[in-house]
Amino acid sequence: MINKGSNPDTTITKLGQCEGNCTSSSDCDTGLICSNRSEFELKVHGCAFGGTGDVKEHNYCYKPPNSYKFDKAFIEAKLSEDEDLQPDISNTSFHV
Repeated sequence: MINKGSNPDTTITKLGQCEGNCTSSSDCDTGLICSNRSEFELKVHGCAFGGTGDVKEHNYCYKPPNSYKFDKAFIEAKLSEDEDLQPDISNTSFHV
């Protein structure tokens, strides 16, 4: 985790994943939310636990678990838009 200080200025640059100290989700980059750690919650979802940047009293931005799911229709649309991402099966032989 990366500690940007007790009260970082997020008016120009928002905090990224595993960066803190955030006071609300508006301090975080798009798609991230601010953790609200209590003294009993030490781990922040998706962030490495411990280290010099992990300040117990600070909250950190993180990606919520359900945002990791892939949207199949979105991926298929992106693949159909970009020929470089299409698999080349011209040299593939099939044996029966």
